[in-house]
Amino acid sequence: MRLVTINATVDLLALIVFIPSFITGVVLLRVLPSGGGGFQGGAGLASGANIFLGLSRQIWVNFHDVTSMIFTILLVLHLILHWRYFRRIDRCFRAKKKDKCLAEPEMGG
Repeated sequence: MRLVTINATVDLLALIVFIPSFITGVVLLRVLPSGGGGFQGGAGLASGANIFLGLSRQIWVNFHDVTSMIFTILLVLHLILHWRYFRRIDRCFRAKKKDKCLAEPEMGG
């Protein structure tokens, strides 16, 4: 498999996993905060049941933890795949021509 295909796959998976991680993070921050006292207009929240969309706070936390861990693993993999670029990034700031920023010359094909 080509490196470009691997990069695209990792990046797409990271985006797909980031979206539920972000949404569950917002729900946990704004709707189901750990100290209670969150959004009071939802079903069961005013009574202190800590339920939103039929799911308890613990399920939201577990889903958030799993998606965030997968996202972190994909982010580390993304950084590893782009390591040559990061090692040579100082060339971009010192170079007078932008073509010197490339990690390695582009090859046709």
